[in-house]
Amino acid sequence: RAELTAALEEVVQLDPLPLLTMRTIIQTMVNWPDAATAVMGLLRTLLEREVWATKLWGGYVRCCSMAMPLSRELFYAMPPAQLEAALASHPDVKQKLVAHARAERGAVPTAALGVLGL
Repeated sequence: RAELTAALEEVVQLDPLPLLTMRTIIQTMVNWPDAATAVMGLLRTLLEREVWATKLWGGYVRCCSMAMPLSRELFYAMPPAQLEAALASHPDVKQKLVAHARAERGAVPTAALGVLGL
């Protein structure tokens, strides 16, 4: 697992990103749930690299959805337009984020609160 996550750390730095990047990350989460912390780091890197502007965006959102509640901060870190699009395709995630935002409003960025309708 350590070798796989180390390799993925290198892959997420490649330009352009390989098309199978998200599939590999999703399979890592499915097969090795204990790698979730490392996967969150990979997803943060991809978000910083504006993954929404690539063909990987759908897989990225799916992976974040699968990783809830660990990925909550990644959703909150998305630009408002991307968060809105992600939540439109994953209404179950929106419900979970709304519940969290109501419970811990101070921990949620203002822009995300707006998208969540709070």
